[in-house]
Amino acid sequence: MATVLQGSVRKAGNRLRIAVQLVSVSDGYHLWSERFDRELTDVFAVQDEIAAAISAKLQVTFVPPAQPVGKATTAEVEAFELIAKGRALLAQRGARLLAARECFERAIALTPDNADAYALLGDTLVNMVRYALLPVAPTLPLAKAALARALALDPIHAEAMGALALVSLFLERDPDAARGWWERALELQPRLSEVRAVYAVNLLYWMKRDEERVLSELARAVADDPLSANCAGMNSALLALTGHAAAAMAEATRSQALDPNSFIAAYGRVVAFVNSDTPEGAIAAVNDAMARFGRNPIFTGLLVQAYLKAGDLRRAEAAYAELLARSEIDVVSRGALASAASSLGRADDAVRFALESVERCDAANPL
Repeated sequence: MATVLQGSVRKAGNRLRIAVQLVSVSDGYHLWSERFDRELTDVFAVQDEIAAAISAKLQVTFVPPAQPVGKATTAEVEAFELIAKGRALLAQRGARLLAARECFERAIALTPDNADAYALLGDTLVNMVRYALLPVAPTLPLAKAALARALALDPIHAEAMGALALVSLFLERDPDAARGWWERALELQPRLSEVRAVYAVNLLYWMKRDEERVLSELARAVADDPLSANCAGMNSALLALTGHAAAAMAEATRSQALDPNSFIAAYGRVVAFVNSDTPEGAIAAVNDAMARFGRNPIFTGLLVQAYLKAGDLRRAEAAYAELLARSEIDVVSRGALASAASSLGRADDAVRFALESVERCDAANPL
């Protein structure tokens, strides 16, 4: 990567101020910079202006839009803002998926032919099942319908294909179909970094155990999008799980700095500590995550492991008892229960909860 585009957006009433800089990676030199002051209704046109300016500076040609972009309607501007907000909430995962879903559904109501909104809604619904926020049976047809609509509107929508890979793998248990969707998505957009990272973790690591390929794909995802807290968080978790403790800790620190509100970054940091030689640090890392995300079952399950690492069986049993008690009155990930039971050597419980986790399509980890 020779150049990086940096920028900022400020909004005041119906006005936007967009500042962009094209920076050389090798020496940090600013190759080009510009400020754009526009009305909100010009939000789509200004994207084309910026692309044209960069194209001229780099002497490259971008694929032009199918139709000229003019003034955006009020509904299109509102939908644009909702999708931007929803993307940020989706990236943070956890309970924020509830608000992300609302953003995308509102965007669809405003602009019914918006492929991005349908693709992101489908992605959100799959993740809500994974995080035990929705049951699989009624959610699966909703997710598939949203993603089918996205592809009907845009047959080469790579993000929709990445989300369909999640549907295939987690909700329909079809890894071959998942691989096909992931490979097609990355063929269309090789630098779709988070899709690449999820593909690496879930298909190549959990399904194939191809550690060398996993780390290579994750390194590429991080290089393609060094500002993605989720890619860094997944990278730190997998580095820890494959025995690269020092590198995992460094990446965990970086991911947390990128976005302290990212659930995946927090998970990666906890996994890095749990797989390190610092049991006190592992307990502290889990407690820090819980302070920001509540006593999420995934983190409570990791607290069991952290206490065991510290040799504190009494507290490990207490954390497991908390998960069991909560499962009687609330929705608790069976994957998290299975993992905690396995850590404590409770084989019968671990098998029972693992089978329930398969049925519910929830997870012991958020990756």
